[in-house]
Amino acid sequence: MGTLTKVAIMSTYNTYEDGTFITKKLSREAATEMCFAKKVVIGKNANVDKIVKVGDTVDIGDTLVSFDTSFEDDSINALLANMSEQDKTNILSSSKNNIQSKVGGVIEDIKIYAAVELDEMSPSLKQIVSAYYAKINEKKRFLNKYDPDHANSTVKCGIMMTESSKNTEPNMYGVIKGENVDDSVLFEFYIKHSEPLEVGSKIANFTKKCGEVKPL
Repeated sequence: MGTLTKVAIMSTYNTYEDGTFITKKLSREAATEMCFAKKVVIGKNANVDKIVKVGDTVDIGDTLVSFDTSFEDDSINALLANMSEQDKTNILSSSKNNIQSKVGGVIEDIKIYAAVELDEMSPSLKQIVSAYYAKINEKKRFLNKYDPDHANSTVKCGIMMTESSKNTEPNMYGVIKGENVDDSVLFEFYIKHSEPLEVGSKIANFTKKCGEVKPL
């Protein structure tokens, strides 16, 4: 039903109509957890400088992922990849994309949907997507070990596998999950935010009758 707590019924001039007092402890224990999704499309030739990891804590305005514009000329991307960080920063300062978080919280999950093969990606992007695929394959091997009868099923050990360790085919319009991806990579950042009770929050009290009270 909710958070188990002790309630004192009393008369005081400090409350108004249906207002009440709660402790800081109850405010934290009855907090509401919300998960916000942020979608980012990164071109296959883009060089990724920074990306958050699952479990990281972010504040409002913190960087989720930073990357440069995806150049179509592979020779330019190869040149940039071999440059020092200082030279690369000076050249790409005008084409830098810095995707920031609009909420504070914890990175609950990151899902990746690639519309291109690994060999077509820039070295930095390939490294990120390869690590994501490896994590999915390791999870599949672990579940298949204890549920070999469902090795080819999407449900293993009662867990539905929603991630894929291969590229995702866009629809006829080049769209994946509502985003125009074409030959790029779609990232979904899930940020879990906890909202404690505060002034103006609404609460409802539920009670259960435990037994009859006999008069003395």
